[in-house]
This record gives sequence, C-alpha cells and structure tokens, in this order.
Amino acid sequence: MSKCEIRKDMLNKRKELTLSFVDERSEIICDKLIKSGELDKCLNVFVYVSFKNEVKTDKIIQTLLKNNKNIFVPFIDKNDAMQPVYYEEDVIKNRYGINEPKKTRIFDKKKLDLVIMPVVAFDENNNRIGFGGGYYDKFLSDLNVKKIGLAYNFQKTDNCYADKNDIRIDKIITD
Repeated sequence: MSKCEIRKDMLNKRKELTLSFVDERSEIICDKLIKSGELDKCLNVFVYVSFKNEVKTDKIIQTLLKNNKNIFVPFIDKNDAMQPVYYEEDVIKNRYGINEPKKTRIFDKKKLDLVIMPVVAFDENNNRIGFGGGYYDKFLSDLNVKKIGLAYNFQKTDNCYADKNDIRIDKIITD
C-alpha cells in the first residue's frame, strides 16, 4: 500500500468507530499520557483539538488547566501555516471543520516544551501519517521539542513510507 492508500484506509476505519469506542479508548490513551509524567515536566504544551474520531484530547486539556499549564492549540493562519495560539473555550470552526479559538493570540513556537499530535497511521519507527497537508511537518521542521502522538492500536502499519520532509515522533501512546 502507498502512503495515500494507508491514509485513506485508516481514515475509513476511523470513520466507522462508535462513539463508545472513541470515548473508552481515548480515556485509556489520555490516562497513559497523564500517568507517564510527560505533562508534569512541561509548562508550554501544544495540543490538538480532536475531531472526526481522533483520540479525544479533552481530558488532557482539562488536566493541563488544573495544573496551571499554558495550553496552545493549532491555528491555520492566512498564509496557510499552522501557528500555536492560546487555548480558549470560545471557539469557531475553521475551513476544515476543526474548532479554533475566536481570539487568536499567537505564541512563540520556539518556547513550546511539548507537542501532542494527532495520528492517522504510524509504524514501529515512530513515523507518522497525518491528513496529508504537511502542517505538522512544516510546523516542527525548525523546532527541537518533544513530540508525542496519540493513536489507537489499529492505526499501526508496517511502513509509513516516510520521506525527507516527514518529522518523526518521539513517542506514540496507544490504547
């Protein structure tokens, strides 16, 4: 299978997931991340806002809020680049249907301690396939930051066919 075929296959499988599966497995994955101590080491955490049956990040965001961490979420600017913006509960949907804060106060990405990313597919070498826009790869290309992907077990594949532009994840947490 090619990278595009893997992406299409995994997105189709994810589309078929039940709400109870997503809720239960997301809880397991989030608990693993929280118990890992990774969040404790960080002050400035960039975390995706889940949609379309991705591993839900609500519990992570609530944990970060309780522990007085600075939370930043993705924002796609007018130049089609991803920027970290301060997390706000007052949101609007962007052109991809993903919730973004109404107020877009951009943060210096070089000051991030941790990036928590969505995963469409991954392999045993911690290569990741995303939605195909390259937003995370471009965003991370000049950053030296810890990167953690969240995924369901079934999203693992033999090979993600990573190329020179693909950024490898440091750790992938699954159910």
